[in-house]
Amino acid sequence: RVALPGTCTRAHVARRRVRPARTRANAHANVMDALRAALAGVQLADAPIELAKVPGSATLYTKDLDGSSAAATLAKVSNYHVLNAMFKRYKGDAKEAPVMVTNDNETIAGADAILAYVVQKVATEKGSVAYPPTCDGKTVDHWVAFERDSLREPAMMTAGMLTGAIDLDESALNAALVALKSALATLEARLAEATYLAGDTPSLADIVVTCTLFPSLAKAIDPEARDAVPNVMRVVNDLAANEDVKAIMGKLKLCDMIRMPKAKAEKPKKAPKETGAAEPEKGTGAKKEKKKETGLGISTSRDEDFGAWYSQVVVAGDLIDYYDISGCYILKPWAYAQWETLQEFFNKEIKALGVENCYFPMFVSASRLEAEK
Repeated sequence: RVALPGTCTRAHVARRRVRPARTRANAHANVMDALRAALAGVQLADAPIELAKVPGSATLYTKDLDGSSAAATLAKVSNYHVLNAMFKRYKGDAKEAPVMVTNDNETIAGADAILAYVVQKVATEKGSVAYPPTCDGKTVDHWVAFERDSLREPAMMTAGMLTGAIDLDESALNAALVALKSALATLEARLAEATYLAGDTPSLADIVVTCTLFPSLAKAIDPEARDAVPNVMRVVNDLAANEDVKAIMGKLKLCDMIRMPKAKAEKPKKAPKETGAAEPEKGTGAKKEKKKETGLGISTSRDEDFGAWYSQVVVAGDLIDYYDISGCYILKPWAYAQWETLQEFFNKEIKALGVENCYFPMFVSASRLEAEK
């Protein structure tokens, strides 16, 4: 419906709906005449208007685990416009991701070079998100270099192998897990004595470390490893709660255990047909039995590892979900209904024996409380 000048009551609308066809046609003609008269003085452009480019904006072409997420996150939290695109859409000469192309057609290749470019663009006279006035610049640079030299490779290696993005090599994976835990221990020691890596305010150092740890936390850093670094998790959770960080990195995911990817089975080669061999007639003989496979994501059998099998079953069955805090779980409707049924039955039975219910407090250590601040 076209909104016309003036107002009409509900009764007026009802009356208009039952007007004769000729009256409605006349009203329609009057409306069209009014529109033609209003458009008579309008001149249309001969060619489409070209929109002005956003000053200082750029396009970032990326792949998974290419180390560019820190630059994209810094740009987002600093309101520097960067359009993120898949690397396969890139049409330039660079062979590997990531690549940034500015609106001035300048090409920057490599995660570190792109990060340095964004840091330069978001810098102001009063400082920036990368180098806040309350943080020491040399300390920021020290921890940025630590992420590049000590944290990034083991973090990306473990996440890549456990997601299947990198071919699995168990000895290399174990070495990477050891290096990752060592780097986490160094970060934990620093954050045990400081709110953030370079002071009391988040800086570029905290951004690059958090972005690097995101994939590993989802695949390689299990609850036991997270429990060993509560201050690292404090900083990661703090930054992960920021809406701009979420827009680039997504929701922080924490793995419940390290799951090895399934080995890809090689397809058996077909044996060449023997010439002169009699082919079975259609409709005769037993049909081949196809092995049934489920899409539930159960990769461990109950007999092999009951604990791992049970964890996968309750998640795949939509019974529970994992919470951001280690050791806490979300009971979904099906799981809670089972709990209520068990509680109702058990409560009735024990009360028949004269047992009284009571609640006991759950004690939480001071270090845990500090970690969740």
